[in-house]
Amino acid sequence: MSAISATGDRARLMAVAITCLLLAAGAVALLVHLRLNPSGTPIFGVSADTLPEAMALSIAILSGLLALQTFLALRRAPAAAGRPAADDRNGGAAPRFAGLFALCIAFILALPWAGFLLSGAVLVAAAAWLLGNRRHVTIVLVAILAPLLLDQFFEHAMVIYLPAGRWLP
Repeated sequence: MSAISATGDRARLMAVAITCLLLAAGAVALLVHLRLNPSGTPIFGVSADTLPEAMALSIAILSGLLALQTFLALRRAPAAAGRPAADDRNGGAAPRFAGLFALCIAFILALPWAGFLLSGAVLVAAAAWLLGNRRHVTIVLVAILAPLLLDQFFEHAMVIYLPAGRWLP
């Protein structure tokens, strides 16, 4: 087994271990949250806010772990001297990150006026283009289907109505 293969296997094993640890921590947090008292009612109320709050917390924790993993990987293996990193040759990660951040802000600001369907389609298409996808048919299909499917899921399965915008009655 080569050194590269052993390093890759170790990294995969570490990723699986971290994933299992996060899943276990989430399960424990959920069990604590839903633990029943003697009267049979949850100690903490489960409301419409529970899922968004849990998702926001999960995304924040996972984003922090991803940032830490990236930082540690860059510290261990810096780019070869004099040779640009792959992101630098393709336009750089920082401008793409800034562009995605600006797209998310624009999506949030456009949501009340344009509605979820239109602003979501624009967000998906622009993000796909910014991240390097140049397959026009794929971009258009995903930009149309993703917001439609999400809207239908939230409206029919979860009975949560997303903003329709001022352009729809």
